[in-house]
Amino acid sequence: MHKKILVLFTLLFLSFAAPSNAASQTSFKDLTPTHWAYEEISSLVTEGVLGGYEDGTVRPDHPVSREELAKITFTLFPAAKSNLLETDATRPDYPDIYDRWGTPYLETAAFLVPGYTDGHFKPSEPATRRDVAILLLYGKLMQSGLYQFKSGELSILIPLPQKEIWNQLQQFKEYSTLKEDYSNSSRYIEDDPQNKQFSRYAGQFYSQLNNIAFLVDQNILNGYTDKTLRLEQKVTRAETCVLAKRLSNMDLAGWENFLLETPALNKAPHTISLKTDNPHSVMVSLGQWYKAKYPHEKQRAKAIYDWLIFNFTYDWDYRTGISDLPSTNLQSTLTTGTGIYVNFTNLYAILNKYAGIKAYVISGKSTNPTDTGPHAWVELILDGSSTFVDPTYGICTGKDYFGNFSYWEERGHQWEEEKRREL
Repeated sequence: MHKKILVLFTLLFLSFAAPSNAASQTSFKDLTPTHWAYEEISSLVTEGVLGGYEDGTVRPDHPVSREELAKITFTLFPAAKSNLLETDATRPDYPDIYDRWGTPYLETAAFLVPGYTDGHFKPSEPATRRDVAILLLYGKLMQSGLYQFKSGELSILIPLPQKEIWNQLQQFKEYSTLKEDYSNSSRYIEDDPQNKQFSRYAGQFYSQLNNIAFLVDQNILNGYTDKTLRLEQKVTRAETCVLAKRLSNMDLAGWENFLLETPALNKAPHTISLKTDNPHSVMVSLGQWYKAKYPHEKQRAKAIYDWLIFNFTYDWDYRTGISDLPSTNLQSTLTTGTGIYVNFTNLYAILNKYAGIKAYVISGKSTNPTDTGPHAWVELILDGSSTFVDPTYGICTGKDYFGNFSYWEERGHQWEEEKRREL
């Protein structure tokens, strides 16, 4: 069988105590056979995937934390964890994933799901429904061998959903305008220049939604009675167990069409609510951490780049004419997780400055094989030499645009400087 791979570039916490993994703990005082998820929870407990707490509870109706989710995922799919930790694939770094009971699981999860826009992973925060669905899906696919490593880059093969699913997805309120946005967008698929064949080409146009569409198509992820998916809401431990068992039992044999997906292409940033009128204070502390963690300037600047491209997303609605120009100040970038080239060059330069690296923001024009227009990028002075970095292209494609402009120039990219400023 030959796989067809479609390559697209688009871009309460309750307790600080870790769940117990005692093998003898197979029954819990707060879990009875009448619980709606009793079978799934009991199965994962028996398999050693889910543990209870020292007080004899399993807390099925309490929110699952991001740390607990990581442990469940990579205990259920251990090959995914071992493959990721043994590779040289790029992943963002976070100051709060170390010296914890779940550190090995968190280090693995950082390859696959984003942290927060303040530079932290927040392991104790409740996981969202999107976090649970995507991390478990990626764990299942990697466990099944559906992934690739190339030049330090991780890609996962997402089974391409049936074309009919795109009309079904529109039934959910969050996606009710998919067809309208497809028709009105200035962007188009080459085979549908008039944007009239929504069902046929939606999988290519909305490539960032194929993972969710696939989960809905396979009845892994179901909606609510009010016609919503609620991907940003908290998820209980019981709900996590049900999704975990559905994915664990899913048969991928015989699937032929796949989308090559880069986890770094973040579609739904985890944003923060600033408790200060000075957003620079967030960047100062983060920059100091990078400076202490990475004594060599090039490693430090690359680590900052990897965090940025994984945790922010380009405002394609503005780019395609659907929305107005977003605010470009630092506060807006951190609280929305989205923006355009101005947002990302400023953020990258600012964070490097606070990490002890001299940075210049360069404005001008860029050209790539499909587009040309106003743009901005960054020049860093690393160990006395210039290194050029384009965080915006990295965010848009998930690719590496750090210190390798000559590589991209050979592939049709150009950067034309008009002015610069030092931060």
